[in-house]
Amino acid sequence: MKVLNSSQINAFGGINFVLDEFDKMHLGDFLQSNLPVLSPTTFYNWKDIFYSFASIYYCGGDCIEDSKTVLSRQFSGNPIFNLC
Repeated sequence: MKVLNSSQINAFGGINFVLDEFDKMHLGDFLQSNLPVLSPTTFYNWKDIFYSFASIYYCGGDCIEDSKTVLSRQFSGNPIFNLC
């Protein structure tokens, strides 16, 4: 299949394969059940936080600030997690 034009394709598309493997291992459920309960007013859960940190380094980032400066546009519509 050849895709000519799609807004869903980005330079970091391969990270979704890694995140899918995390989901197959039920990593999000493990984090939720073994880490402290987050405030009910927070927008994110432990899965979102961990996946955000992992995405920074798996996509070639060097520091946490790269999540908003480099990855925010590419991950804004990611169905797997919410970028923190």
